[in-house]
Amino acid sequence: QHNLCTFHDVMHEPKAQGRIIILGGSVTEGSASDHCCCDGNIEQKCNITEKFIDYHKNCELFSMCSWVNRFRRWVKTKGNGNIDVYNLAMGGSASPYMSEVLSDKLRANNIQKFNSNDIILIDHSVNDAMSFYKSSKYHTLIHGLETLVRRIFHHSEPNS
Repeated sequence: QHNLCTFHDVMHEPKAQGRIIILGGSVTEGSASDHCCCDGNIEQKCNITEKFIDYHKNCELFSMCSWVNRFRRWVKTKGNGNIDVYNLAMGGSASPYMSEVLSDKLRANNIQKFNSNDIILIDHSVNDAMSFYKSSKYHTLIHGLETLVRRIFHHSEPNS
């Protein structure tokens, strides 16, 4: 509860700075949002099959309507403008893999340490669920999620 109260203050105090760091798989990255935007117009629907053949070439346009970018726009309109939202999601990744690459992703985004003004959201539910039902991978999944949380703590400032 302490971090949510702190973050609420960050959203409303003009000089405060905060970050929302989002980890997840392809849905969080934006891959399931490809039919909701066309040419940057969020309300307009279009047929992308002819116009946007190469997903990777146009993934920025596709991800405009992802839940992360809709959330980012909401934060910008409701907050003081000093909150940065980082989408560190990777398609196909589950918690165990994200725990392995977290340090590199933070470094690539120039994130040194988490502090009490930060919120980290983890959305690996789809990819983790696929592993959950395979009994041979159940312990790997549990260990991977625990390792991810421990890595987040490792990258946090003391007492934050």
